[in-house]
Amino acid sequence: MFEPNSNLTYRQVIPQRQQAFLKQMSTTLILVLLWMAIMTALMILTGPNTLRAHASEAPPAGLFFQGGESGKAYAAPLLKSDVVIDLEGPVARVTLRQRFRNPSKRWLEGVYVFPLPEGSAVDRLTLLVGERRIEGEILPKAEARKVYNEAASQGRKASLLESERPNVFATAVANIAPGEEIAVEIGYQDRADFREGQYSYRFPMVVAPRYTPASQPTANLVGSGLPQSQGDLFGPVSRNSDTPGNRLSLVVRLNAGLPLDQIQSLNHPVRIDDMGLGKRVITLSEKSVAPNSDFVLTWRPVPSALPNASLFGEQRDGDSYLMVDLLPPGLPDRKKLDLPRDLILVVDTSGSMSGPSIRQAKAALKASLDRLTPQDRFNVLRFSHDFSQLYASAQPATPSNLTYARKAVDSLTADGGTEMRPALEAALAERPATGRLRQVVFVTDGAVGNEYELFQVIARRLGGNRLFTVGIGSAPNGFFMRKAAEVGRGSFTWIGKVEEVEAKVAGLLSQLSNPAMTNLSLALPNHLRKDAEVYPKVLPDLYAGEPLRFTVKLPGARLADLRGSLLLSGGLGGEAWSAVLPMEVVNPGRGLAALWARDKIEEIEDQAYQPGFSGDQEALRSAATEVALAHELVTRYTSLVAVDDSEIARPKDDGLVSGDVERPLPKGWEADKVFGPDSGLDSDPTGAPDDGLLRKSFLPSQEAERLQLVEVVLPQASQTAGKTLGLPQTASPALQKFLAGVLLLGVGLTLLLLALRMPRPRRRLVPDVG
Repeated sequence: MFEPNSNLTYRQVIPQRQQAFLKQMSTTLILVLLWMAIMTALMILTGPNTLRAHASEAPPAGLFFQGGESGKAYAAPLLKSDVVIDLEGPVARVTLRQRFRNPSKRWLEGVYVFPLPEGSAVDRLTLLVGERRIEGEILPKAEARKVYNEAASQGRKASLLESERPNVFATAVANIAPGEEIAVEIGYQDRADFREGQYSYRFPMVVAPRYTPASQPTANLVGSGLPQSQGDLFGPVSRNSDTPGNRLSLVVRLNAGLPLDQIQSLNHPVRIDDMGLGKRVITLSEKSVAPNSDFVLTWRPVPSALPNASLFGEQRDGDSYLMVDLLPPGLPDRKKLDLPRDLILVVDTSGSMSGPSIRQAKAALKASLDRLTPQDRFNVLRFSHDFSQLYASAQPATPSNLTYARKAVDSLTADGGTEMRPALEAALAERPATGRLRQVVFVTDGAVGNEYELFQVIARRLGGNRLFTVGIGSAPNGFFMRKAAEVGRGSFTWIGKVEEVEAKVAGLLSQLSNPAMTNLSLALPNHLRKDAEVYPKVLPDLYAGEPLRFTVKLPGARLADLRGSLLLSGGLGGEAWSAVLPMEVVNPGRGLAALWARDKIEEIEDQAYQPGFSGDQEALRSAATEVALAHELVTRYTSLVAVDDSEIARPKDDGLVSGDVERPLPKGWEADKVFGPDSGLDSDPTGAPDDGLLRKSFLPSQEAERLQLVEVVLPQASQTAGKTLGLPQTASPALQKFLAGVLLLGVGLTLLLLALRMPRPRRRLVPDVG
């Protein structure tokens, strides 16, 4: 037996092999942690708002349908629009071709909501399938929908064109085969505008998101097919103003009939080819553009060549149709009004007015304030989701008051909803004081969905006031601007850029300083007077620089046999005025019958919101429908439908997928101000809240499977035509949390296995050198 040695002690000694193993384990642990970091980053990048392609594919970009199969998506239909505008003098004939392409492997129904000019008479729909042209048939709206739905469910190719506002239309195309392109052509008549010696034509490109107050009562109007709801009425809107899957090309063929002094495009770079004799061909400088701002063309004839009056005529089905454009003479300065006035400036500061629009609006307000005289009074009101006014009532235009007002205008910001009615009611609450004019100038983009309700408010409260509207931004609601000014017995103008503010405001205030031409009347030759129909029935008051325009139907009269003259009379600056138009000199005008019918339908509809109206609204609907059917016009009560009866295209076993082509956000609009901040958790491309503020379009077939639209925008993405993509199941991070848990569990198991495999150190006696 050995005695213990006091110079020896026990120590743990790790052999060299074990030291190498521990070093290897540390390296492995570092690599595992690095792998965890990379996988966590990838999970964040592939969160619930992002579509994930198969591992072998580059991530896609664009608009997709969420499919009925869990986790699958299909590329949405792509849209290409081609516009040709033929202008003969002031009369426009426009052809719009929409080409829907199906990049998916499913049979699709494409739905697109788009604007047209508010005064357009839409009279043609043609479905183009290969070499075949199927012409649309005009039917009452409910009947047209039934025909379209039956064709869609049977697998036939079909198209439907509907209208819910005079300037809002929608096209549906059913049974587009995988990889196929189907086109529809839409034709309409319209008129160029004329003011201050200059013609202009506006082609709207996008239906801006519309705000409709849920708390306000719905106007009880004939033919309203859509329920009123807060938010946008017309389907999905992108958060971007440039949508790659929605492009537009445009050509204008202008025959002014007069030598031209100037021609320009206000919002788009163009190429202008001079064809001689007052003819021009105008094309966009870019081959195609995103449809996110109105196309506006202006042309100014040489002043000496501009006629004071023009008479256009068309023969149709044994009847003659006339259109008259007449420019009343101006007044010398001594005849201009010298009455003091109360100028009430009302400005829209809602979210849609953010960016360039609010800068234009503020510039317009300050330009108006600068032109006030010491005898004038003024007030400034602003509105968004609420409204406020600078003063309790109009105040004298003193230097101190004007300085205070300019500072208040400079402080305005754009945010919130568009609760327009309270501001309108407040602005029109007072009556003009004796010996004073009271003029209300309304500065807005008109992005509201309750237009008819607001027209009723204006009509009821106007009294002796006059309402003038100023349209702001890249895509103002032309229907609201024009009709609000018409009901308000005022005028309207557009401001698209800050550079235009000074000239446009000067022109508007010049109108306010000039007397209107009033008490206008028309006398026809005795042999035509009995059966003639003139619209508008009551000729409106005119302001300086505005033309008098009306249409006439002469039943049973041949255009070539017209004799006699049209006699116009009225009052101008306290003096009698009259003009004579010989009927023997008539310029040819194609499509005037459709324009006359559109004017008559508008006259019928206008009765519904006039003060004291207590008539039968169903009778108004019936009367408007009768005119629309007779002249084959698309209205709120009638639609065009085209069905290819030659074949059943879609096999019975294949379903039909339906969804909207999203509208781009108007140029200059800020999505966060309109829809709220993008949280990154909502797959709805509109950015709409979950309470349904934006609803889907009103057209799709009842038979089609309705799919949710989701949007992806990634740089340098590959084309995804016909590819199936993985979709997130929900907007919650549950999948990411599950994967993270699996990774952590894997790390834990790896460390445990390494620990079990590690050799244990041995205890050895070593000399104590201590």
